Amino acid sequence: ATSQSPLQIWRGIVRLEGMGGLWRGVLAMSYKTVLWNALMMAVKSKLEPPKPLTPPMTPPPEVQSMNISMGRDLVELDAAAEKLDEVLSHIR
Repeated sequence: ATSQSPLQIWRGIVRLEGMGGLWRGVLAMSYKTVLWNALMMAVKSKLEPPKPLTPPMTPPPEVQSMNISMGRDLVELDAAAEKLDEVLSHIR
């Protein structure tokens, strides 16, 4: 048995059966692949634990209802100005 390249094999099929020979092989392999994948997906769906359909909301509703600011808490401007004056008086 001599080894042949894929191109030589395809040429032989076309010579013996015509272009339809190549097409019949593609259809046969496609049917086989689709059936095998369908079987594997069915088995996987039976063996795998169920997953949620959609991810949870981001952020969750209980966090949305809170008034959260990013960074530091808001401070009263007057109190901040007084504190800044106090700090600057010690520096001078």
